Amino acid sequence: MRIFGYEIKASIDRSETNRPSASLARVSPTIISPWEDKREIYSPENYRQLIDMYKSWIYVCASKNSNSVATAPLRLYVGKQNKDTKILVKTVKLDKQKTERIRKQGNLIPYHRKAVEIEEVIEHPFLDMIKIVNPLLTRFDLWDGTQLWLELTGNAFWYIYKDRLGVPSELWPLPPQWMRIVGSKETIIAGYVYQRDVAKIPFESDEIVHFKFYSPTGSLYGTGPLAAIMDAAIDDKNIKVFESTLMKNMGRPEGVLQSTEAISEVDFNRIKSRWRQNYGGQNKVGQTLILENGLTYTPLTFTPREMNYVVGRKLNREEIAAAFGVPMSKLTTESVNLANAYVGEHQYMQDTIEPRLRRIEESINEKLMPMYDENLFIAYDPVVPSDKEFELKERTSNLLSYITTVNEEREKMGLEEVEWGKIPLAPAGIAPLGSQAAAPGAPGSEGTPVIPGEEELTLEGALEEIPPEEIPGEKQTRDVITRIIQRVREKLSIPAEVSSKL
Repeated sequence: MRIFGYEIKASIDRSETNRPSASLARVSPTIISPWEDKREIYSPENYRQLIDMYKSWIYVCASKNSNSVATAPLRLYVGKQNKDTKILVKTVKLDKQKTERIRKQGNLIPYHRKAVEIEEVIEHPFLDMIKIVNPLLTRFDLWDGTQLWLELTGNAFWYIYKDRLGVPSELWPLPPQWMRIVGSKETIIAGYVYQRDVAKIPFESDEIVHFKFYSPTGSLYGTGPLAAIMDAAIDDKNIKVFESTLMKNMGRPEGVLQSTEAISEVDFNRIKSRWRQNYGGQNKVGQTLILENGLTYTPLTFTPREMNYVVGRKLNREEIAAAFGVPMSKLTTESVNLANAYVGEHQYMQDTIEPRLRRIEESINEKLMPMYDENLFIAYDPVVPSDKEFELKERTSNLLSYITTVNEEREKMGLEEVEWGKIPLAPAGIAPLGSQAAAPGAPGSEGTPVIPGEEELTLEGALEEIPPEEIPGEKQTRDVITRIIQRVREKLSIPAEVSSKL
C-alpha cells in the first residue's frame, strides 16, 4: 500500500515474500551446507582480531578512507515516469549537465531507465533520517563507522528501525564482530543474529542492510583489505615490539663482562645484582663504569641485518597503503611536491574512494529505498578532482571551433546566461561554404526580393528601353574605348606598344 508516495508495510505475509524461487532452490545448496539451514553461519575471518589491528599504519589508511567517504555529498533523486507526474515532496529540476552525468552512471541505469525526467528531492523522511541517524550518532558518525568496519572486516550492518506505519525512522550500525547470518535452504538468508556474550537478538532479513566487500571465499560474508595483508600488518607490529624492547634495553644485552678466572655462583649473583643496581634502567644510561679486578667489558654491536628492520618497516608501510588504496603522498612528505600530490589525490579519489561510494549506493538503492518508493534512488556527487587545465583548453577549443555557445559553457561553470551568448561567436568572413549565395537577400540568390514597381534589369532589357536613334554607332564606341585605354595607359605608365595590343 502506498500513501503520499511512501510504501507502507504495516503487515507482511511472510509466507508470500519468503516463497522460494526455482533458481534459489537450486543454487542455495552451493552457498550453504545442509546442516547450516536455520542455523548461524560463522564468518571465515576472525573479525575481533582484525579490529584489534586498528593501530599504526592500519589506523592511518583505514581512517583516511572512512573520512573521505563520510565527507562525500549524498543526494536523493526521483525518476518521473512522465512530465505530468505529481511529486508530493519538494524537488528541484536538474540542469542538463547533472542529468547527463546521472544517466551515464552505469549502476544507476536500472533506477531511471524508464524515467523521462529526473529531479532532486530536497525534503524527504530519508534525508531527515540520515541527518539525525539516532539519539547517539550523527550523519558523519554513520558513514565514518560504516566505512571503517568495511575497511577492517569487509562487512558492515545497519539495523533499520521502523515506525508504526512501517516507514524507516532510525538507523543503528551494528558491530560486525557480533553479527551472524542465519542460513536458509529456501531463501539462502533467513535472517541475522546479534550475539554478544550469552545474549542473542534475532533480526529479520528485511531489517538489516548488509554492506560488504566481495569475497572470493564465500558469498555470505565479505573480505576487507586488512585480511589480505595480515602478514605484513603482523610483521610490522613485531618490528615495532622489537624496536620498543631495544629502547628499553630488554631485547638483547648491550655488552658482556668477561673474566680470566672462574667465578663462583656467589660472586656471579653479587656482580649481577650490583650491575643492575648501578647501571640498569633508562635513568642510569651514561653512568661511569667501574669494574672489579679481573673483569673486562666488551660492548655488543648490531649487525647490518638487524639494522635492516627500518627498511622492512617502510616496505610494510607501502604494502599496507597499497592494499587500502592510499597513495604514499598522503602518508609521508618524502619526495612529495605539488605535482605528484595532485596526481596522487586524483588517483586516490578515482581508484579508491569512488568505487567505495558506488558499493554504498547500490546497497542502499537495493535494500532501503524500495521501502519508500521504487522511483527513488540515491547518488553521490562526483568526488574525483577535475583537471582545471584540461577543462580550460577544452572550453577554449569549443568556443574557437564554434562548437558551443558562450551560454552553454557558462552553464557548465554554473553561471547565468547572457543576452549576447546565445549563438557561437565567429570572426568576420567565417561562414559555411555557399551560405552567402544561398542566403535570402544575398546578391544573385534565388530568394532576392524584388522591389514592387521595379523589374529585373538585364542587358537586353536595357537596350530595348533605349530608342534606336540614340544607340551609339560603331565608330563612336571605338572612340570611347580608345580614350579609356589611353587614360589607363597614362595612369599606369604602360608602354605604347603594350597598350596598342589592348
